[in-house]
Amino acid sequence: GELNHANAKSASGFFNSLLDNKDAAVSAARTHGRVVRHALFAGLFVVGCGAAHAESTIQAIVPVNSGIDPYYTGSLLSPSPAVPKAGLYAFEPYVIQTFNPGKYGPRGGLSPVTNETSSTGTFTLNKFGLTDHLSIAINPQTQINEDRSGFNSGSQIGDLPAELEYRFVDQDKKTGKPSLTFSAGVNIPTGRYQNLYTSNDGQGSGTYRARLGLVAQSLFFGQSQHPIRVRGWVVGSVPLGGVNINNISVFGTTQGFRGTGYSGLSGGGGMSVEYSITQKLVFASDFQFSASRASSAYGFLGNLPTYLRGSTSDNFQIAPAVEYSFNDYFGIIAGSSFTVEGHNTSQVIQPQIAFNFVLDTTKPMGGIPLLFTDVPGFENIKY
Repeated sequence: GELNHANAKSASGFFNSLLDNKDAAVSAARTHGRVVRHALFAGLFVVGCGAAHAESTIQAIVPVNSGIDPYYTGSLLSPSPAVPKAGLYAFEPYVIQTFNPGKYGPRGGLSPVTNETSSTGTFTLNKFGLTDHLSIAINPQTQINEDRSGFNSGSQIGDLPAELEYRFVDQDKKTGKPSLTFSAGVNIPTGRYQNLYTSNDGQGSGTYRARLGLVAQSLFFGQSQHPIRVRGWVVGSVPLGGVNINNISVFGTTQGFRGTGYSGLSGGGGMSVEYSITQKLVFASDFQFSASRASSAYGFLGNLPTYLRGSTSDNFQIAPAVEYSFNDYFGIIAGSSFTVEGHNTSQVIQPQIAFNFVLDTTKPMGGIPLLFTDVPGFENIKY
């Protein structure tokens, strides 16, 4: 799984959050406080993962029980570290169904919506190892939006996330020391954002956005026959300027509008836990917080000067799932993410399934079936 993918999958909730709310100003301080608390929790978790190295003293005294050597596909929402070897190619297509049955208000209250929206989309992770520590990831996505009025957007492409990932600390499963991967990239605005049929027709943000992230991953064996892998991450996204917009757009404008739109800052963090039941069967769960500053639009509606501003929004999601790996180069994961709280955003329920493939392009036939068996210190190839 991939946070980029997590952000992409939350796009419908983000766009629906752009509607202005007269109570937003009253709750701004409260919402800001919640944002700070959640973001601080996510940041502290990632930093805390670094403290796992302290386990080395205990592990040196207490022998590691090898138990099973598990396979992992990665959880639904968590981003993954850079791949461990030059020439490795990770390919993971997702099929995602999204339902938005409700709306969270400025004080966190949840109410049903009269014109419920839904979407069916795909998200495809493509990651390639340029060196043993540096990877490049390009993740195209498509989506079909629908609502109860009978509207159907047809299949359209969304924005295109692309980034470089550098793993500057390697994971050590014997001590519990986590790997640390830094990522930097850009969201390319390839999705529709203006001249829409309805406000539900948008698939993109309209603006280039810089992306930064940090991922920690640690695998714990200890005395258990059931190893546990933990990830923690923080991410941020900054818009790189405004964009010209016309008519109905994802910025909340209506037919006849012409002007400029500005996206807000966004970011968040989270943690995931993967519990190995057997070598091939794993239970995974994600806990993710995300927040977005309000977007705005300046321009004219006809000859009338117009200024529109959305609302700052946030949400907290949980995503339980089951992973099954047929072998060390092919696996499948299925589960659902859903919001448990939020402010000025749509309620989201997202059942999804993904297929995880990892190939070694330096070997004939991609290294199948002996993939990764010769990667020192990385016995489990699933990342």
